[in-house]
Amino acid sequence: MQGKCYVARNLKWVFLVTTALTAPDSYTVRKSDSGFALKAIGALCVVLMVFMLLIVKISALVSVESGPVLASFMMLALWAGLGICAVAQLVAIATPGAWKLDIRAPWLIVSILMTGVTLPLFELFKQHVLPARGFPLDPYVAALDRLLFAGNDAWRLTHALFGSVNGTLFFDRVYALWLPIMFVFPMVAVMAARDTRVRARLLGCWVASWVLIAGLGAWIFGSAGPCYYIQLVGPDAGFSALNDQLARLSSEAHTNGQVIAALDFQAMLLSEHLHTEFLPAGGISAMPSMHVAMAMLFALGSFQISRWLGWAMTGYAILIWIGSVHLGWHYAADGIAGAAMMALLWHVSGKLMNPLSQAALSR
Repeated sequence: MQGKCYVARNLKWVFLVTTALTAPDSYTVRKSDSGFALKAIGALCVVLMVFMLLIVKISALVSVESGPVLASFMMLALWAGLGICAVAQLVAIATPGAWKLDIRAPWLIVSILMTGVTLPLFELFKQHVLPARGFPLDPYVAALDRLLFAGNDAWRLTHALFGSVNGTLFFDRVYALWLPIMFVFPMVAVMAARDTRVRARLLGCWVASWVLIAGLGAWIFGSAGPCYYIQLVGPDAGFSALNDQLARLSSEAHTNGQVIAALDFQAMLLSEHLHTEFLPAGGISAMPSMHVAMAMLFALGSFQISRWLGWAMTGYAILIWIGSVHLGWHYAADGIAGAAMMALLWHVSGKLMNPLSQAALSR
């Protein structure tokens, strides 16, 4: 009886937290948002300039040429933004009065610039600053995983359930889909969100997460992840078995004319570890999982548009978490930490919205 009461209490708290996070925002201020929008865009532009200065400064300190990578990201962001703008224009034509592109245009421009600058800055940090931290916490995160899963590594559970080559290929494709969604998310968010404050909140959380979760969090919890444990941390029977299992699945996939892309990418990242050049994609970091954190933001943002889309993206976030463990990228605790940090960031951003919008409207 006491056990049932304990479970009921915990389920109640899970329900309350889920309801609070997924409820569409309702702000107390409903006057013109022009003052708030101007201040929000101005603040984002200041952040943008700071990020540019950081890229220049870090590039000089580590003696790398960041211009080509920065230009590549900026061009990709520009083309993505133009494509999203074209789609939005078609929607506006099909549903007259539903969209006001002139209002969203400044937000789209800022989101393009933010995407084109934030991601190169993170890659620069990950490849040329983070290696100095090393991977001291892998044994502790691995021990936490084994504590959570009754003495077993989390990957053993996923491979017991989805250990076939087809199951692994499914998670590989789901995981690969994250990258384009992440890249276009800021631009889609500012175009899709009807409320100015929701736009600011989504774009602000996207930018802040790269600094606080992917940057500061990765430095604090320096770890490489299960797939790199043997090469970068030390011997471990459990992760040696994981590498053997993934190698077997990769070989079976190749025999069937298919490729588990994540495994090839893992090998590439390992070969480029401590590379002297600045590459568009590189670096190794596990805790916290930015994949899961960002997938959490996809879900939270989707709830601002519709319930069904929010729950669909919640399901996607869960698949990303399982896939990150299954493919050896992350410990299960990495995803839990990433999701919790993003939920906290989202909660704090919501607390800031009303005071900021009130201050903007009072001037």
